Amino acid sequence: MDSLALHAWLFFAMFSLMLLLPNNKRSPSNIRLKLGRILAGTALIAALFSQLAPVDFLRLLLGALTVILAMSIKQKPLRRSSTSSSVDHSGGSTALILGIFLLYLLSVLSRIINTDTNLRITSLSFIMIAASTVATSVLFVTILKLKKHLFRPVDDNTPWPTVSLLIPARNETHALASSLQSALASDYPKLEIIVYDDCSQDNTATIIKSFAHDGVRFVQGEEVSESWLGKNRAYKTLLAQASGELVIFSSVDIHYSKYSISQLVTTLNANNLDMLSVMPYRREFDFLASILQPMRHLRTIIQSNPSVSSLWLVRQKYVTDQGGFEAVRSSVYPEKHFLKQANYQFIISNIELGVSTRKRFSSQLDTATRTLFPLLRRSVPLLFLSVFSLLLFMLLPYVLLAMDIAGFEVNLLASWLIWPAIIMYTAAQALLLFKLQPNSWWLAPLSFPLSVVAELYGLVSSLSSYLGSRALWKGRNICLPKKNTIKKPKNSSSRKITNNT
Repeated sequence: MDSLALHAWLFFAMFSLMLLLPNNKRSPSNIRLKLGRILAGTALIAALFSQLAPVDFLRLLLGALTVILAMSIKQKPLRRSSTSSSVDHSGGSTALILGIFLLYLLSVLSRIINTDTNLRITSLSFIMIAASTVATSVLFVTILKLKKHLFRPVDDNTPWPTVSLLIPARNETHALASSLQSALASDYPKLEIIVYDDCSQDNTATIIKSFAHDGVRFVQGEEVSESWLGKNRAYKTLLAQASGELVIFSSVDIHYSKYSISQLVTTLNANNLDMLSVMPYRREFDFLASILQPMRHLRTIIQSNPSVSSLWLVRQKYVTDQGGFEAVRSSVYPEKHFLKQANYQFIISNIELGVSTRKRFSSQLDTATRTLFPLLRRSVPLLFLSVFSLLLFMLLPYVLLAMDIAGFEVNLLASWLIWPAIIMYTAAQALLLFKLQPNSWWLAPLSFPLSVVAELYGLVSSLSSYLGSRALWKGRNICLPKKNTIKKPKNSSSRKITNNT
């Protein structure tokens, strides 16, 4: 077997393994986990016993670093399955598999650096083939997910239930007034609006009180104990004040059209849902938003069960039955806990639904820093793998294109393979922007590589903040609360999750 073929076999075996890794509902009997272990073992044996390259100092150093990272991963406490008495030990296996995958990729990279020109060219061409494959997958997944989750109106004759719009606010003078004005303009007949001032240090409280004559209720916040995240404590207080059968948890930068709330309630009732969440679109042109938000949107919609925290509508009784916010005191993503047992739907907003956002660039950076590392289960190896993948498969084609334009020598085959990857990534970016930032879609050729750079910055910044115990949300350190074990309510039964079809 020649060198290129062996590299190709090893890479695709490992890449397939990554795709086959089980999700949060993994168990020792899961077929994907079994197949993943077989692939991992086979690929590892082939990598160790093949004559790919001399084992030099750099390769040993990279390998040792990867193994240390894989073995030092902090795993969640083992929990027994609700349907079986067996204990799930797959977390350690997943960490080891991720470490092996990163070890292989790093060893290949070190060999490219320390070998002759011909192999470097061959490996570079192969990497460009992989990058084009990834880019094609990204485009097709984007098309399918947008088609699946984009809002479509439905009809329902159910009597209007009462709705409470709950908004936690802390130092939010830039967007709060506009959000409240849009909510007050709603045509929904049974709507109450409650805003919680979370000990703001600016004029937030004054802005909220100025809407009192329009019926907006003001709730004064209290200092938060170390066992709570401020936002979740605000949610708990707001929920206790709400009288609506349905509650909407909304960020202060969300803007509603006249019919937004009515259409959301109709969708919930028509599909017999417990909960739905909405990804807002951006109405006005914003160059910086076109850089930061597309990767965040893509990262969200490719999940098997996506959700967003900016706006989610849920039945109040369902939240209470699931233990309320006591169960998620320190969770960065409390909505993910509630949707697990819910009849749930994820919606991507459009002009017809009218749910939009005006989030500032600085707030977007803060959100990325606060959420990316927890999204990767606080796994350092998984974060390193994400950074490596972004560099190798998404940023490298643009770097090689710039080198080619600047007159540097790039292998002919590799230079041809650059264009399929760039075209596919640009198309996926343009499609996301067209649906979620309609005034910015034409920036796709420029904004995609900048989006990747912004995502890399967010990953490194998030890792640094959490490892240094200084991750902040509205001036509060969210690394301080100790995570509570989520207790499932008694006699709770699993319910089917409904997708927007």
